[in-house]
Amino acid sequence: MSFESANKIKQSDSAWIKELHLNLKEKVRWDVVTLQLYSTAACLYEITPLAIVIPENIEEIKTAVNICCKYKIPILPRGAGSSLSGNSVGKAVILDLTHHFKEINIIDNKLVRSGVSVVLNNLQAELKQHYRKFAPDPSSGNVCVIGGMLGNNSGGPHTMRHGSTYRHVEEVNVILSKGEVFNAKNIPLNEISSLDDLHRPYYEKIKLLLEKYSEEIESARPNTTKNASGYQVWDILTETHLNMASLLVGSEGTLGVFTDAVLKTIPIVKYRGMISLYFNDLEKMGIAVSHLRSLGASAIEYVDQSFLQLALTFRPELQKFLPGNVKYLLYVEFENDDEENINQALKKCEQIICKKENLAELGSYSTNEEEIENIFRVRKAATVILNKIEGKEKPLPFAEDCAIHPNLFPKFLVEVSKIMDEYPFRYAMFGHAGDGNLHIRPLLNMKDEKSFTNAEDFMEKFVDLVIKYNGSLTAEHGDGRLRTPYMEKIFPKLTPLFREIKNLFDPVGIMNPDILVTEKDYKWNENLRYTPDYNYI
Repeated sequence: MSFESANKIKQSDSAWIKELHLNLKEKVRWDVVTLQLYSTAACLYEITPLAIVIPENIEEIKTAVNICCKYKIPILPRGAGSSLSGNSVGKAVILDLTHHFKEINIIDNKLVRSGVSVVLNNLQAELKQHYRKFAPDPSSGNVCVIGGMLGNNSGGPHTMRHGSTYRHVEEVNVILSKGEVFNAKNIPLNEISSLDDLHRPYYEKIKLLLEKYSEEIESARPNTTKNASGYQVWDILTETHLNMASLLVGSEGTLGVFTDAVLKTIPIVKYRGMISLYFNDLEKMGIAVSHLRSLGASAIEYVDQSFLQLALTFRPELQKFLPGNVKYLLYVEFENDDEENINQALKKCEQIICKKENLAELGSYSTNEEEIENIFRVRKAATVILNKIEGKEKPLPFAEDCAIHPNLFPKFLVEVSKIMDEYPFRYAMFGHAGDGNLHIRPLLNMKDEKSFTNAEDFMEKFVDLVIKYNGSLTAEHGDGRLRTPYMEKIFPKLTPLFREIKNLFDPVGIMNPDILVTEKDYKWNENLRYTPDYNYI
C-alpha cells in the first residue's frame, strides 16, 4: 500500500473528516499531493494541513465551520497565499476561498461590494471604468485577493496619503466560529441597543473592552504613521461611533471567515509626476523625506544600491531612473488633477532639496504615465527581482516589515545598517520611506548552521531596535507566525485585551489558532521550510 493511500485511510477514520466528506463531498480533499500543495505559501514556512475545503457558497463555509467547531478542529481561511508572514499555513482545515466569491457590485460612486476572492487588479480594472479605485495598493496586486487584504490590513506605496485597508472598509461580513453570519460596520453608539440578539452583545462587549483598556490602548500606540500589528484597536471607538469593521480588518483569520465587504473607493487623479533623488547620506535623506511630505507627495519610495544593481539586471532599460551607482535613491510621486500643479511640485522639489539645502543630487523626472508605471512596476516586483539571485543564499523575508515614524526613519536605517554589518551576509533594503516602512532582505542559506544562527541572532536585535524606536514590527504584511512570538514583547499592556477580543469572537479557539494571540511558547523560526536539518533524500 502506498503512503498516500495509507494516509488517506488513516485520515478517513476520523469522525470529523467523515462528516465533512458526507456534507461537502468532493469539495473536501486530504490526499497527500493536495496537502503538500497547501503546506507552503509565499512565506518561509511549511506545515502540512489536516484537510482542504473548497466551498462554493456561504452555506458551505458555515457547514465546514460548524463541523470543525463541533470537533474542535482548527480552521484556516486562505486567499492567494501571498502573505510573507506565515498566517496562511497551519495544521488546520484550510478553507480555500479563491475559486468562488468573486462577485463585484458597484453600489454607488463611492462604494463597491466585493467578494473576498476578487483579485485586487481585477477590482481596480472594474472601478477604473467608473474613474474610481481602491486606495490600498500592495505590490502583490496582480495575485492578492480582497480577503487577504482585509486579513492583513494591507498597504502599499500610497498608504502615506490614503491609509491602510482598515480605513477603506465600510462593512464586512464574517462567519464566526459557531457558524453565525456577522455583519461588522461603523455604527452610531446610540444604535447599539437596537441591534438584533446576534449583533448587540458583540458591539456592547467590544465597547466595554475598549473603554476598559482605553489608557493602555493610547499608551501602547506605536509612534508610526502606519501599523498592521495586533488587533486594530486604535481610533475604533469615538465619542459617537464604534467601527467594528475596522476592528476586524487585520485579524488574519483569527476571528472568523470573511465572505465579502463593502469597500470605499476614491477618484482616480488625472495626472501624476515622478522625480528621482540621489543620496549619499541617510540623515540628509530623512530631512528630504520631511520636506517631501510637507510638499504633498503621494508616494515616497526608497531603495538602496544593492537593490538598484539587481533591478537593472532585470530591467536595464530603466537606467535613466534607477542608476546602479547611486548609494540611496528616493523616487517620489505627486498626483493632481491639474498638470501644471504637478510641474510646480517637481520644480519645488528640485529647488528646495537639491539647490537650497543641497541634500541630494537631482536624478530624472517625468510626467509620462507609461514611464512612471514602469518604475512602480519594478519596485512592486522587488521580491521577484531579488529571487533571481543565483547561488545558495536567497533573500529571506523575516526581519522585513517594520514601520518607524518618518522623522526617525533615517536614524533607524543607520542603526539597523550597523547591526547588519556585524554579520557576513549581504542584504538588500527597500521600502516606503514616506511611512518609514522598511523591507529588508538578508541573503542567507538557512540549510547552513551558521547562517541559521546568524538569522536568529539578528532577528532578536532587530526586534529590540524597533521597540527602542517605539515602532511597529508589522506595517502591512501581517504578524503571522513570524511576529506573533513577539506580540507580548511589543504590546505587553494590550495582550490581555487582544486575548479578550479573540475569546469573544472565537470562544472555541479554532480560528487560525496561535496567530496574533497564542498560549504557546514558540519561536519565529519553527516550522521553516529549510533548516540545517533539511534532508535532500
